[in-house]
Amino acid sequence: MPNNNQALIIALMALALASKAGACEEVDLFHQLERSANLADVAFGSDTFDEAGEILGFKYSRPLDLYVGPDEWEEWEKQPFAHMKYARNH
Repeated sequence: MPNNNQALIIALMALALASKAGACEEVDLFHQLERSANLADVAFGSDTFDEAGEILGFKYSRPLDLYVGPDEWEEWEKQPFAHMKYARNH
């Protein structure tokens, strides 16, 4: 089970770093989330990382095997073989 306090701190740190860097896209915020987790010795893909990501609006999509924003997550989770369609389109 993730440490919710640690996840919240990582998410807030990511927001602060993104704000300081002038980030204006989801991808920039996600990079700061990765950076914040790394600084806190939290592994990418761990329960705590997932919780911090969800606080910021990123969810892990099993069909795609990657983190996506909330709008994309709902779209991809509904589709069978989403990973194949994603690979074809990207």
